[in-house]
Amino acid sequence: MSQLPIKIRNFNPDKDFPAHTELLNAAAKADGGEETTQEAQIEFVNLFGIDLSCDRLIVENPQDSNEIIAVCDCWQIGGNPSADLFLLVHPDWRRKGIGSVLFQRAVSHAKSLHATAIDGYATPAQIEIQAFLQKHKFTVAGNFTEMHLAQKTSFPKAKLPKGYTIQT
Repeated sequence: MSQLPIKIRNFNPDKDFPAHTELLNAAAKADGGEETTQEAQIEFVNLFGIDLSCDRLIVENPQDSNEIIAVCDCWQIGGNPSADLFLLVHPDWRRKGIGSVLFQRAVSHAKSLHATAIDGYATPAQIEIQAFLQKHKFTVAGNFTEMHLAQKTSFPKAKLPKGYTIQT
């Protein structure tokens, strides 16, 4: 358990998107991931139906309340009995117990959603994330290959059967 005087609170979309973007990009730089934008974050939230007012928790930097040092999303998609988990701690604040404290809050939130399980994801290259999840009793359920298309590519318009539509 963290001995740091951390403040965990719900995400405030009117205030927190810039600091959240900085956190995600700092982690991407340290972990070899891709940078993101506020627009991409909003698209993610809308795609998965995340209710920012209750499904996303953040941890403020104890010295600067305008800086976010950790984030945890725990949400349920439609009729899925499992909750999905996204948890990220700034590289400078890792191994201080912050992730474990957020994880316990995510478990409580998943229970309030009546989820029967929590699904967390890590690519094969994310050794530290795998270790964190295993520390918290996650077991490997499967493996996947993550692939990216390097260039912006336009795709032909989908030919849908009569009566079908696509919504973003």
